Amino acid sequence: AAFDLRARIEAGRALGTLGDPRFERREGPHGTYVMPPLVEVAGGRYPIGDDEPIVYAFMGAEGQAAAHVPRHAVTVGGFRIGRFPVTHAEFACFLAAGGYEHERWWATADARAWRRGELPSAGQKANNRTWRKRFQDQPELLRQMVAEERFASDEVAARWQGWMALDDAGFEAALADHGQGRLVTEPRFWHDGRFNHPSQPVVGLCWYEARAYCAWLAEQSGLAVRLPTEVEWEAAARGTEARAYAHGGAFDRLMANTLETHVNRTTPVGAFPDGRTPEGIDDLSGNVFEWTLSLYGDSAVDEYETEFPYPYDATDGREDADAPPDVRRVVRGGAWNNAHPIARTAFRDFNHPDYANDNYGFRVVVAER
Repeated sequence: AAFDLRARIEAGRALGTLGDPRFERREGPHGTYVMPPLVEVAGGRYPIGDDEPIVYAFMGAEGQAAAHVPRHAVTVGGFRIGRFPVTHAEFACFLAAGGYEHERWWATADARAWRRGELPSAGQKANNRTWRKRFQDQPELLRQMVAEERFASDEVAARWQGWMALDDAGFEAALADHGQGRLVTEPRFWHDGRFNHPSQPVVGLCWYEARAYCAWLAEQSGLAVRLPTEVEWEAAARGTEARAYAHGGAFDRLMANTLETHVNRTTPVGAFPDGRTPEGIDDLSGNVFEWTLSLYGDSAVDEYETEFPYPYDATDGREDADAPPDVRRVVRGGAWNNAHPIARTAFRDFNHPDYANDNYGFRVVVAER
């Protein structure tokens, strides 16, 4: 079975190089674009959330998530969702069309300020503070990660070794210097050979970039393209039977690209056909975290506390597209470098809208206008 997975990965890479027939190249008013295959999700009442916390391990520490509690039903209107996360090949068309240069795709003042490098990098700073605490709580963890070459580069590893020698004030000063904004012209990791094959999900995108792409694709295609709300994402992943994982009730490491699969990078979209939902949607558990429209809340009180708990209520402000950059957005699905409990379909994760990493991507939804 592991050999079969390697063969599927190689086949996916070959398809991406030759031109994947599952995607249709079209011409729009702003040049060439790629139309993704879409899967219909019927409107109706869907089970959302669950009644038990999810226990997970991350970097040797155990956590417990309960933001998805309690289980309840939500009426969801019908929509179509991308069969796959948006690929590097799809996003390349946005770059070729000058997507980062035209402000029309960057719908809010915050999005435009982020692109110009004028926001304070709240997401990256919060992430670095979290990792500093982990390294302080687990003194061997940094050495272990350096030895296992788990940092993106030797430069990043050396930076962390230097940061850990600083006191708190020195670390905050270093963060402020490191977080100085810059004009953004492409996603992070765009040129990283581990993640930039045409058939791999595009990664290193923040929420603002994902929304800009959706706005561009909407005008290119004439369709109402956007990010999914988190309940749309959950309805697509769980179905009416409330699947624990996109493929069913029990985890199988050969049905999803998670830490247990040991691929150690993103895989070509659709490389896990047995992990496909019964409705025909791929990669909803594992591979990349996927941005949603929905808010999780400010982190000022507690890092893991949500201002928008379940039961879900679309009218309580959680679908505010204009919320400021210090309010975190929901991401779903887990990723290639996370253990499988985080890939459960009910798991609600989060980050600031300016955050981007090598395990963050997105998929599109097409709704009625």
